[in-house]
Amino acid sequence: MHDNRGQTRVHNGLDRYTVTGSLFGGINVELQGFLVSIHTIHENILEVEVDTSALKWDEYQKLVEVLEDHLYDIDRDYSVKSKLVRGRTLKARYKRISLDDRRRRLRFSPLPSKYSNLLKNLRKYIYEGLIPSTCFCLEKVSTRKLYFLPKGMAPYLLEVIDKMNTETLSDANKEIEQFRQGNEYFSLIQLLNRHGLDTKVLSKARFIIGNFSVDILPVDFGYSIDVDDFYAQQARIKHKKGLEALRRQIEQKHQEYVAEVIQDLMRKLTPIITAKRRVRVKKKLDRLIDICEGSGLNAISEEVIKPLLEICTARADKREELTEKHFGVKSLYKGVEKAMRELKTPFLEE
Repeated sequence: MHDNRGQTRVHNGLDRYTVTGSLFGGINVELQGFLVSIHTIHENILEVEVDTSALKWDEYQKLVEVLEDHLYDIDRDYSVKSKLVRGRTLKARYKRISLDDRRRRLRFSPLPSKYSNLLKNLRKYIYEGLIPSTCFCLEKVSTRKLYFLPKGMAPYLLEVIDKMNTETLSDANKEIEQFRQGNEYFSLIQLLNRHGLDTKVLSKARFIIGNFSVDILPVDFGYSIDVDDFYAQQARIKHKKGLEALRRQIEQKHQEYVAEVIQDLMRKLTPIITAKRRVRVKKKLDRLIDICEGSGLNAISEEVIKPLLEICTARADKREELTEKHFGVKSLYKGVEKAMRELKTPFLEE
C-alpha cells in the first residue's frame, strides 16, 4: 500500500525558487521553478507467482501450454483490437535450495494484458512526452535524470498526473476488480487446482494500481552566502578558506544548471529547425515559449523562439527572407545559432 498515493509532496524550508544572476554576458538569467521527480507504478504488481516445483517436467510443460492458451483467450476477449492480440510468454524462475532441492516458480499476470500495457504506455508518455515537453534536464547519471520544472509549467504537469490518477487508473482498478469477480478469473483458479497447485495465489490476490505521485522541491539557486547573516558572522571568526570554497561551489553550480537548461532547450529546438517536414511546429514552439517564459528565460523566448515561430509558420517562399530579417543570415539553423551566440548562451561559447 502507498501511504501518500496521488499526493504532491512539496519539501518545505525554502521560501524562494529562483536561479538568478547575470551569468552570461550581461543577460539576467532568472530561472524559476522546481526540481521534480515523478513516481510511476510498474506492471509487475499485476503478476502472481506460483510454485510449480512439485510438478514433473511433462506436467509442467502441459500447465504452461494450457495457461498460455487460457491467457490468450482472455486477451482476445478483452482487447478492443482482438485481431492484433499476441500470445504471452510466461516467466519461469528457478532457485536452488540445496543439491537435491530445486524450486521452480511460474510468474504471470492473470489479468487481461491491456492493464499491463496501460501502465507501460502511461510511463512511456510521462518520460517521452510529458517531461520533455514541460521540463529541462539538469543532470544525467546512468539512467537517472534530474529534471527542472519551470514555475509556469508546474500546474499543467500536476493536472495531467492528477487526471491519470482520478480517471485512467481509477477506472482501471474498478475494471480489474470486476474481472476478479468474473468467470474467467475463477476458471484460472480451477486450472491451478486441477494441477494440484496453490490456488490462494489467485483467490487471495488483490491487484490495486497505486496512484502516480510527484515530488517537487522549490530551488533557490539564487542563494548567496554573501547575504547570509549566519555565514557573515562566521566569516569574521573562522573557516574563511572553507567559506570561500563554498562560495565557489555554489556559483559554479548556478552556472552549470543554467547552462544545462539552455543546452536542453537547444536539444529541443534542433529537430524543429532541421526537420524537412515541419509537423505541428506551431504547437511545439508555442510550448517552448511557455516553458521559457514560465522559467524566466524571457530573452530567449523573445529573441529566438518567437521569431522562429513566425518563420516556420510562414509560407515556404517567405521563410528565407524572414530568416534574414530576424537573424541576419539565410540559413535557419545558423540564424538560431547566431542569435543564441549573441545572447552569449554558454553552450555556444568558443
